[in-house]
Amino acid sequence: MNTQYDAFLGIISSGEMLSLSSAKFASPLGLNVLGTKVKQSFSNVFVKIYNLEINDFQIVKKDIKRVVKNYHRILVGLTLIAGNVLKSFELAKWLKELGCDVIVGGPEINELSANHFSTLPIVDGIIIGFGEHIIAEIVRDGLKQKVYTTPQYFDFQNSAVDYSLLFRIEDYGGVSMLWGGDCHLCNKRCYFCSRKKRGFGWRNPRIVWEELRYAYQKGIKKIYNTADTVAVSLGQLRQLAETKPLELAEMKIKCFINATQVTDETAELLKQLNAWAAVGIESLARVAAVGKGGTTMEDNFRAIKILAQHGVPMILTFVMGLPKETKESIEADAKEILRIVREYRDSIYWVTVSPLLVTLGSQAFEDSLTQNLPTRHEWEFYNPFLLTEQYFKKFCSVKIDTVYKTIAYLKDKISEIAPEIIFDSKGLDPKRWK
Repeated sequence: MNTQYDAFLGIISSGEMLSLSSAKFASPLGLNVLGTKVKQSFSNVFVKIYNLEINDFQIVKKDIKRVVKNYHRILVGLTLIAGNVLKSFELAKWLKELGCDVIVGGPEINELSANHFSTLPIVDGIIIGFGEHIIAEIVRDGLKQKVYTTPQYFDFQNSAVDYSLLFRIEDYGGVSMLWGGDCHLCNKRCYFCSRKKRGFGWRNPRIVWEELRYAYQKGIKKIYNTADTVAVSLGQLRQLAETKPLELAEMKIKCFINATQVTDETAELLKQLNAWAAVGIESLARVAAVGKGGTTMEDNFRAIKILAQHGVPMILTFVMGLPKETKESIEADAKEILRIVREYRDSIYWVTVSPLLVTLGSQAFEDSLTQNLPTRHEWEFYNPFLLTEQYFKKFCSVKIDTVYKTIAYLKDKISEIAPEIIFDSKGLDPKRWK
């Protein structure tokens, strides 16, 4: 079939907060699915997916120049996420100079920001919503308009992931798994979450494991569950665990799970999956402030205890800066985090502590929205880091610098108590901490 483009390149740029989407751990799932869709629809079209949070930029540039030399009509899709917009558009400028057409999508593109981005001369097209519904059409027919709006629905059953499309898959610590959705809190999002409602759906677990064989054969031993979906349905969790092939038994999977979903049975199934249980505790002192889907402190403590009893290693995440955060609440959280680490150090694999980042589309964004969004560069619609500083001034009685110092303190103390535990602050610049 004739197409308007002979090549499609999907790229996620590096950002200021490198581990915001666990990019250091996993492949960019959205771009993987987009690329797979294009390749399935048009076998003659060259497809490659790059992740500049993983792949060396100079190696990527060299490879893209090779593609430009071999293919004349190239469409490039850039994913915009909080903190990478500036670098993404610097990349777009370079791609335009090479003669590529550039489209953008991702969490930073919605009805609110589309008008701003559509005026940029380095952007040829914008996709609001899920590109899976429109990308093949654009590759076939070319860009017919500047802004595309797609339905807020994702067809899980008929989507696939071709991991062979990843540039230098051996550079990755793991790959993202397309399993199902949505987050079980889809009708009551976490205060800081900007994920859009994707619609519930489940894929055939045997197909999922079959896709992962390629990654495993290339040396990938870790899988990342990109949404809180693994434990939403006990029946689906059981299917996933029971169909895992014996030859993939050593593959670890990072599973997000809400504390309310943790039971003896789910813990045993997670152990069977060889999983890390990623529990989003968020805040111990402020957990009731933003309606975490009915999660209580007691739920969190119960979940930690059950997972420890069943020998399931935990990844615990905490957020500092929920509404009405005070110096006292931060100190209380820090004290409680250290108590948990001391008591459960043998069961904790990873601890993440970060300040609340105000991302586009979250309830925190809606609450702190003003007419004049903080902009650092003309290419940005808003700057999430500057908006976060505004948020702290408006909603918290503690300065954000106090949060940075507290995170630095926790990093040092946890290292003293349990040096084997990985500590993550989501890429924050350590020079600001002390």
